[in-house]
Amino acid sequence: MRKIQQRLLGVASVVALASIGVWLLFDYWQGRAPVEEPQAEELALRSDLNVQQMQEMLNDEIAGTLTSEQQDRIDSPLGLALFRKCAEWTEFNDNHPSDNARENEERACSEYRHYVETGDTPEE
Repeated sequence: MRKIQQRLLGVASVVALASIGVWLLFDYWQGRAPVEEPQAEELALRSDLNVQQMQEMLNDEIAGTLTSEQQDRIDSPLGLALFRKCAEWTEFNDNHPSDNARENEERACSEYRHYVETGDTPEE
């Protein structure tokens, strides 16, 4: 289990770095010229695709060590939503470090790992 958590954390870090890169590129493009609505939609779609690709990489990386139930939880809508929440808080904490952001990142990523490992849904 510890090895899975370390891998999840490592892959989550990669996801966060990739998301930051996409965000910085998007921010750079916005600063250069006004973005038309179709261009903004395309950039948002690309960002979503990048997150989806990172999720698939995460799945491929740890697929050999997961049970089928854990893999099903990763692929589930709730698993994907929890993964996105973890990635977003990681990115936010990287860009705006604070105790609150760090705590939210730790909570979101912990909820994701706990859900994948046990199937218990986070309590809101």
